[in-house]
Amino acid sequence: MEDRLDWFRKQAQMGLIGEIDEDRTCDGYIACKDGFRATTISGGEFTELFEESGLNASIVEVDESSVFCKVLKE
Repeated sequence: MEDRLDWFRKQAQMGLIGEIDEDRTCDGYIACKDGFRATTISGGEFTELFEESGLNASIVEVDESSVFCKVLKE
């Protein structure tokens, strides 16, 4: 979580997102004072979201550094 939060803090410093609301940010949930928020979901929850829309999604990790989502319309 700390590496992820650090990345979001850098985005805020560059003006790409609002200032991080440190009081509301915890347990995988990142909140910004401008209303932006980011959270985490499991891979299973992620693919379920696509399945509900009639799409087939798979998550692929490459070199333990990049995560891609492959989506196919059935």
